[in-house]
Amino acid sequence: MKYRDTVALIILITVFCCDDRVPLSDRYLVEEIFNSVELDSLTKRVRELSGEVPVWIAGEQDTIFSRHKDYPGNELAADYTVIYALWDEKEQGLHGSGFYAANARGTNQGIAGVINIDMIGWDSNNDGRFYVNVKDTSSSRYLSERLLEVHDIFEFDLEPVLLNPGSGSDNLVFWYYGFGAIGVEEMYGEDWNEYYHTTGDRLEQFNLAYFEDCSRLLTGTLAALVFDADLE
Repeated sequence: MKYRDTVALIILITVFCCDDRVPLSDRYLVEEIFNSVELDSLTKRVRELSGEVPVWIAGEQDTIFSRHKDYPGNELAADYTVIYALWDEKEQGLHGSGFYAANARGTNQGIAGVINIDMIGWDSNNDGRFYVNVKDTSSSRYLSERLLEVHDIFEFDLEPVLLNPGSGSDNLVFWYYGFGAIGVEEMYGEDWNEYYHTTGDRLEQFNLAYFEDCSRLLTGTLAALVFDADLE
């Protein structure tokens, strides 16, 4: 797995294997999947990506000192039908995601949709609000509608704020190349993270309940999309 194989969920073709139990309803199946999201696993991944603890890559233990694409060892990868990507050089001009999106368009890749997750750990006033950036491009509105559906049906203690046309970050380049995408972000415009872009922006600053709820909601959204689930 590449170090950057996290965060943006690019939904291609996903096959899940179930056991021999009585088939679950779509609604129960989606709920079962997002309820399997555990905070200890989420925080462990943050510490690994921050270089605070070692990570296992292809059977070998390593420590992430840099997520830059040219850093030795970052070429390790595996192929997935659901791709988790951590784009590099965002602040320099969305170069990592831009390269991927341009290549996907140039090679006619069938990307069904992109869920770009950019900062979902800061909620200093505990209001549970977050941005959902969307645009009338390809499947973008459908992605946002499914997220809102999962939020409402399962009554997450969160408040999505839909922005259309939205802005965001790496989702912008996927819109530019005609792919459906949404950008999910904490309320940085109204609830500013004072540790933003500093070495102090670590797990200790997270609102862990907010982080966990957002992660479960987004996992449930992905499951609903993959299974084309009827949640009613």
